[in-house]
Amino acid sequence: MYGPIVVEDPNDPEEFGDDLVLVMSDISLNVGDGSFVPENSGGDFTSLFGKEGTVVLVNGKVRPTLKVRQGKQQRWRVINASRSRYIPIRLRDHTFTILGGDNGLAERSREAGRVVVTPSERADIVFTPMREPGSTQVFRWIPFNRGFGTVYRRASVPMMDIETVMDDPVIPAQIPEQLRTIEPIDISNAIETDLEMTIGQDETNNIEMGFNGIPYWNMMPLQARVGETHIWNLINNSDFNHPFHLHGYFFQVLDENRVPEWKDTVDVPVGETVHIAVNFEGRPGMWMYHCHILDHAEAGMMGQLWVGPADSTDPAPEQDLSVLIDVMVKEE
Repeated sequence: MYGPIVVEDPNDPEEFGDDLVLVMSDISLNVGDGSFVPENSGGDFTSLFGKEGTVVLVNGKVRPTLKVRQGKQQRWRVINASRSRYIPIRLRDHTFTILGGDNGLAERSREAGRVVVTPSERADIVFTPMREPGSTQVFRWIPFNRGFGTVYRRASVPMMDIETVMDDPVIPAQIPEQLRTIEPIDISNAIETDLEMTIGQDETNNIEMGFNGIPYWNMMPLQARVGETHIWNLINNSDFNHPFHLHGYFFQVLDENRVPEWKDTVDVPVGETVHIAVNFEGRPGMWMYHCHILDHAEAGMMGQLWVGPADSTDPAPEQDLSVLIDVMVKEE
């Protein structure tokens, strides 16, 4: 029970080809009767790795067929709605033009042979079919190493057949390099916070995840004020990647090697630190941040963010956060 919403910008260029939304996800079904696999199957072991469904889907279908025309470009709006699965977008003998992702266009377009889309992340890319008319190419899910044991003895899975129809080829349009102007966030007076993504065990030896060693149910909210700019240092010394997701606001990744764009989800690989800057330009209230491998979030790797009004000095409201955990996971 999920679906896409596309918000179009009238200022976007129109040279991107046919528009196609691709919601990629998975689901866990028993082989015999097609019933749902119980959500608690596997226990702590699968919570640690993050559950990936037994069946992969594209727009809710098993291995659908996409008909294309050689040279006729398509704008793929890819949404990863999986619980834990990273989805590499890759096709033999093809490259993709990356336009942007989570919040519309990036500042510049760029070419890539592979685009990895993490859970909750969106990718806006142009696909130019190059196969001969009458041919069919299989788009496959390829195992992606997101940490210890996540690719061990795993095979690729066909997700979609791409059939080139018997029409005359067309000449692809030129994709503009400059797409929009994105001003960098002013971080001269930013408030800096370290958020280390941690994995441990509680007193009963159950897997317990969190930020800075504190699970969600024991964590006090982070605090900010409308108008403030914060830098969050996302630190990952664990054995698994974590796609960090922030509700309510978009941020910029502080990396001069990245094309400037607005994000609400960013992958934090094993052993790395990712620095993000966020300006709380409005929308006071309680918001949420978490690892979007939802098993990790449910195991404690999520927290609350209290954004207070700019003209107030009141602290974040006190509340029993433990009563919210089931609601938050189910809402995701």
